[in-house]
Amino acid sequence: MTELTTGKPPYGTVPHNDDLTLTICNGLRPRVAKGTPKRYIDLVNQCLDADPQERPSSIELYRIFENWKLKLEDKKPSKIFDEFSEADKLS
Repeated sequence: MTELTTGKPPYGTVPHNDDLTLTICNGLRPRVAKGTPKRYIDLVNQCLDADPQERPSSIELYRIFENWKLKLEDKKPSKIFDEFSEADKLS
């Protein structure tokens, strides 16, 4: 999900080895691009939760993305539309 905001793979400049694996297990998380909507960052963080039971299921993700998609396609003023429109201006 962070790759969608940055256009780059997470940890793309770091050797993919045991050290990276351990660092990720110890809490390293990829960065998101400046201007990314907070609700998207929150969802990224939920997906990266150390406890798999706390991560959203694929069905939950589908529902969240579908809800966002509908609100963005509607183009009526809404907080979601404003946040993602503002982020688009930065890219």
